[in-house]
Amino acid sequence: MNIVAVVVTYNRLVLLKQNIAVLKKQTCLPTHIVVIDNCSTDGTAEFLQTAEGIRVIRTTQNTGGAGGFFEGIKAAVALQADWIWLMDDDTIPHDDTLEKMLPYTHQAQVGFINSKVVWKDGSQHLMNKVVFGQQELPENTSFSHEMQQKIIRNGSFVSMLIRGDMPFKIGLPYREFFIWCDDFEYSYRMFSHGFVGIYAEESVVLHATAENYTPVLKDIRGQHAWKLYYEERNRTFIDRKHKNPVVFFFSQLNKIRLQRRLIKKRHLPQEEERALLHQLTRGLWDGIFFHPKIEWIDADALTKKNK
Repeated sequence: MNIVAVVVTYNRLVLLKQNIAVLKKQTCLPTHIVVIDNCSTDGTAEFLQTAEGIRVIRTTQNTGGAGGFFEGIKAAVALQADWIWLMDDDTIPHDDTLEKMLPYTHQAQVGFINSKVVWKDGSQHLMNKVVFGQQELPENTSFSHEMQQKIIRNGSFVSMLIRGDMPFKIGLPYREFFIWCDDFEYSYRMFSHGFVGIYAEESVVLHATAENYTPVLKDIRGQHAWKLYYEERNRTFIDRKHKNPVVFFFSQLNKIRLQRRLIKKRHLPQEEERALLHQLTRGLWDGIFFHPKIEWIDADALTKKNK
């Protein structure tokens, strides 16, 4: 089986080295390791020039995680991947992480498989909780009761294994998302096209963030307000795409009211509160007019290239 591991990195050289070291000693080795270097400035490019067994794509600017995974999936498809293992540079797999996902690859209706994501102390990482979806299975889905309990409708690119032919079926992730919600949208897109996700709890990765947190309004700080913009813009786009227009309009009004109230209830320093309110409002507004297009891989051109 041709499995291509895709790692997206930006200025996390220490963690990237740990990630690559573990990928190279998996109990089931990926066929290829592709690193998307998002124009890092911390010596990553120099390190990757001398790293053996790594295919490197360096972007001309930081395209965010979304742009990185867009490029990484394209590269994996060009390598004729059967399955594509997506991860961030702060993902530290266990030695058997990939092996533990493989038993689920033999089901035709499985579109993606997600590892369990833990923090440094072994607890569930709050940022990477999954949503189970067995109550709304696509039509003609036939799984055992045990398998149905593992079905999820969204996943995380911290460690997600997707079918190699998925980009031909549903297109590529929205690279314009830049950060946040790209994995949520792409995994939900797979689910809405009749492919289920599987939560492989026995496949474990460490998400080596400084804190175990979830990017929600009650926790996010002013210095990360710029990230809040992308969260709200991208989620607004997703809601607009999937909700009835009238329902979307009123839910958006209610969301603005509730979220502004939540920020004010935190009694933050004025400058911090102002930054969060500004980015929240920008994101909610821009999401209404945000129109990214699904991009597709040219199968004919790819076939000619691989001949």
